[in-house]
Amino acid sequence: MENQDFDWKREWKDDILEDICAFANTDGGSLYVGKDNKGQFFPLKNIGKLLEDIPSKIRHLLGIVASVEAVTENKETFIRIKMRSYPNPISYRGRYYVRSGSTTVELTGHPLDEFILRKQGKNWDDFPIPNVKVEDLSAEAFKIFRKKALESERLSEDDLNLSDTELLEKLRLIENGCLTRAAVMLFHEDPEKWVIGSFVKVGYFDDDLIYHDEIYGPLISLPDKVVNLVFTKYLKGLISYDGINRVETYPVPRAAFRELLHNAIQHKLYSLGSPIQIRVYPDKIIIGNVAKLPLNWTVENLYETHVSIPYNPSIAKTFFRAGFVEAWGRGVMRINESLEKAGNPPIEYQYSGSDIMATLKVHPMHVEYNKKGGIKNDMDHTINHTINHTIKLGDIEQEVLDIIKGDPTLTIKDIKLKLGGNPTSASNAVRSLREKGVIEHSGSKKSGHWEILI
Repeated sequence: MENQDFDWKREWKDDILEDICAFANTDGGSLYVGKDNKGQFFPLKNIGKLLEDIPSKIRHLLGIVASVEAVTENKETFIRIKMRSYPNPISYRGRYYVRSGSTTVELTGHPLDEFILRKQGKNWDDFPIPNVKVEDLSAEAFKIFRKKALESERLSEDDLNLSDTELLEKLRLIENGCLTRAAVMLFHEDPEKWVIGSFVKVGYFDDDLIYHDEIYGPLISLPDKVVNLVFTKYLKGLISYDGINRVETYPVPRAAFRELLHNAIQHKLYSLGSPIQIRVYPDKIIIGNVAKLPLNWTVENLYETHVSIPYNPSIAKTFFRAGFVEAWGRGVMRINESLEKAGNPPIEYQYSGSDIMATLKVHPMHVEYNKKGGIKNDMDHTINHTINHTIKLGDIEQEVLDIIKGDPTLTIKDIKLKLGGNPTSASNAVRSLREKGVIEHSGSKKSGHWEILI
């Protein structure tokens, strides 16, 4: 039976050159002429002439060389064409082909662009963008990255004390003196100017769309913005008690949602211009992403330990340095571990060939809550960004909470400066918000960040 590495043909026809081109563009392989995949032989006419013509056609029409030889088996002779993988793209009459499983596929449009880039040793996010300077990038984005990278300990303090230009060079985000797409998307305040669709759209759905938001900004700060918005406006934490300890249970665990969002950002096909879409329903959350699995992969591969193959390696590498992700192909396993620990069902994936839909089903406690009309009864709470109605906030507390929502990386000193007035009032408000379970701080005082818990 045909597969990725070999194919069978009963007789020679010139369109077999498409298959030979595909083998050269993929992983190489062998093609047999005069025999089918069931082992039945089909006598070839003028084998001697074919052994002269086939190498000549391959050389002149494809510009490459293949091993073509006669093979005798059970007193029957057929032709074996062995083709190695070529590092440069090979075309046949101006068209490009690759092997996908047991079939030969012609590449056109975006897949062809991607193929040629990768054959040249380039990735889409490595492409240089002229006329954008380092000083055009967001100082706040660099500040966030330095804090995250210091906390993750994946860059040294000496590295993080480099200038912005030196840091980008360290991260391989400058190509021949130009910023790469990855650099602009990660650190520019408005990457939409250069890459359409580099934002996240969030919508709340019941029977229909109820409300929605769009979140823009540098990719390095986008995950925190999205997570904080979703967990303050779109999701409600249900309160229960373990003895005297208050326990809040969200529809999905924050860690699983964040990991899934990180994966979507680093694997997205940005060249197609569609944003990441997050659909929040009473019983599930769906994150949809225009993406492409590696050749011959299915969604089953995602559930297993595998080699990490991000579509945007430079973005993924920077996310790794910031401590956002691992680099071991365990993203889905980590998500499922988080879901299992929280009591949620495992993640579900659907892949259409051009997009991936990841579904997080809500916690059983929320399923029961929503059956009783809880979401509809609490809609005003959700739309107005308010917190659980059992928590009462003073004016200064609410102002401090809004400041933290705007930038979760602020230190207490930064909050005092933004609030103005009496610094003691700001400190008291922060302490009160922590005591009420509204916020908590992760990491060190200087390089950590705030988590909004309701």
